[in-house]
Amino acid sequence: MPWATVVDLTGSDDDEEPKHVSSTLGRAQQTGSASVLAAALTRAGRETFSGTSAGERSPVGGSSLLARTPQNHWSRQQCLSAFGTGLVSRLHYHNPLFYSPLTLSVASPSTFKITCESTLPPACVTIARSTPGAVLKDNQWELPLSQHVNFCVAMQNERIVCERIPQRVLASLATAQLDIPRSIWNALAPFQKYGVSWIVRNNGRALLADEPGLGKTIQAIGAACAYYHEWPVLVVSPSSARFHWEAEFLQWLPDEDYLPRDGILVITSERIAATTAVDRAKILVTSYDLVHREAVRKTLTRVAPNVIICDECHYLKNGKAQRTKALLPIIKASRRAILLSGTPALSRPMEVFWQLHALDDKQWTDPADFNKRYCSGRRKKDDPKDTNEDGEKKKEYSAASNLEELHTLLRATLMLRRNKASILTQLPPKRRVQRKVSIDDVSLALELRSDLEEFRARASELAELSNNQKRARRKRSKRSWLGVKEDTHVTLSTTLSGYATIEREDLQSPEMVRKEMAAKKKALLMELFRRSGPAKLPAIERRISDLLHGVDEERFSGKMLVFAHHRKVLDTLANGILRDIKYIRIDGTTPAKDRQSRVTTFQNDAKVRVALLGITAAGIALTLTAASRVIFTELYWTPAALLQAEDRAHRIGQTSEVVVEYLLADDCVDEILWPLIQHKMLML
Repeated sequence: MPWATVVDLTGSDDDEEPKHVSSTLGRAQQTGSASVLAAALTRAGRETFSGTSAGERSPVGGSSLLARTPQNHWSRQQCLSAFGTGLVSRLHYHNPLFYSPLTLSVASPSTFKITCESTLPPACVTIARSTPGAVLKDNQWELPLSQHVNFCVAMQNERIVCERIPQRVLASLATAQLDIPRSIWNALAPFQKYGVSWIVRNNGRALLADEPGLGKTIQAIGAACAYYHEWPVLVVSPSSARFHWEAEFLQWLPDEDYLPRDGILVITSERIAATTAVDRAKILVTSYDLVHREAVRKTLTRVAPNVIICDECHYLKNGKAQRTKALLPIIKASRRAILLSGTPALSRPMEVFWQLHALDDKQWTDPADFNKRYCSGRRKKDDPKDTNEDGEKKKEYSAASNLEELHTLLRATLMLRRNKASILTQLPPKRRVQRKVSIDDVSLALELRSDLEEFRARASELAELSNNQKRARRKRSKRSWLGVKEDTHVTLSTTLSGYATIEREDLQSPEMVRKEMAAKKKALLMELFRRSGPAKLPAIERRISDLLHGVDEERFSGKMLVFAHHRKVLDTLANGILRDIKYIRIDGTTPAKDRQSRVTTFQNDAKVRVALLGITAAGIALTLTAASRVIFTELYWTPAALLQAEDRAHRIGQTSEVVVEYLLADDCVDEILWPLIQHKMLML
């Protein structure tokens, strides 16, 4: 199989530069010749990677490919920003006629840019313009990273005393010298190659949190191949994505010497987990729903995979869930763990803790400390008996705090997150719109409005009751602080004892009432949620009909994705407006093996204009870029699920603007959910 060599850019810890490199840099100052530098680096055992042919390897020394000049040529002031590829060093221009500093920063895994607080000096512009591969973007010069040393030498010749991009910055772009199949490496975009390099630089334990649509799957496969000698690989994914992972491995690793046809096993039951095929497989794929089953858990523990990929790792958000308890020991025991999620914290920061704990349990040890710092911990209201060892109420962590600090810490350690706007500059935009629709059935509309008003009244009463309880607790706390204890009242006399008992019963009664009111409030909300989607169906069908016949305001003629949550809505659309046209349907009832064939039909058959999809079932592991319109007929509790669904169309391969329509109605659950969804989206 052809191979690609990933070059090691990691610098040596040794600050001393070999004499033969320093002397060559001196000659390069006089000649400005990159070939002289290349020759010296070759003699020093630092050959550069230059697109070797199949089967060739490029030796790389332990030190940096970008050798340092003698220390007295460099100033010591540095400015380092530790985010992504925006890693910076300062170049101080000491010409008395120009005092503003130049700044070099990594612009991409293969380029660096030159910026200045004022106009660039003419000499700098001249040198940048003459540098091979240099481009001018938005009035900023970007140069190949391979020309960084030459540029610094040229700046020195122009009496610009400068310090190059720090070696630790270059190290952030590096990987170890590893062999990755060329079938994968050549298919990776530059930012994806950087993602693979970043994972390996983190010793194969990382959270890849790229926005949906940036190709996390192929990056994870590439990184896993870097540790081929440590296989088997375990892939854990949602049930609907298991066969998608099988297809991806077979697509990108076609060489049977590398991955035999029986080298990948999809575990769909405990029976399969108990077969001998497990021991022959190089790649095991299973689901979060199965990992806690006794036979599957024992098999995975026995196999002890050294490389683990957890797709949609936000499934591990709850530390008390059975799947989390089953997977955590296996992940922590593995050498490499690659966690993937476009939305690692679905609605609140607390949900990311167990993912971080799985990757590094020494850094992320105590959920209580994490919650207190980043989740605005406050007293738990739901259960007065839920207390800690000291008798104090436990806390709930449903809010967020110090988010900027958390993001900084994650990006500087375990997490790589990039969005499409900054990476895929050529990707057409995504536009989200709200479209008001009506509820045609007047009596049903009145019923929903009545339920909505009752829900709001219950919520208001519940809030008032909670406030009263808080005031009562503060009053009791104040009495205790003043030295007045209830036990004292009990022992004073029979009368006082009876009074104290009545007082305790009165204090307990509101809590029982509150819990009952909370249950009724939740039941009302769920009933509103169930009835709102079907109530909008006539208006939904009219909107879909307008789009299908091109009579909307934009004369739409393309393909569309139609998302719903409830089976009744999906069935009504399938048997109604879509009855006489060609469409595909993917929901919770679709067999996992049929999903990809239906996607292929939608992508390639011009007559199939509609994909009818379940929000949760079809929100992951699907590429539907043939569509340029996305319609949400219903909302869902989790905003991340909606974002994931949106990006089935808005991802790599999309050539048109994507318009996302949310069909919202008044006097139904949309009035409650939509503001909450918009608020939670700010946290993602």
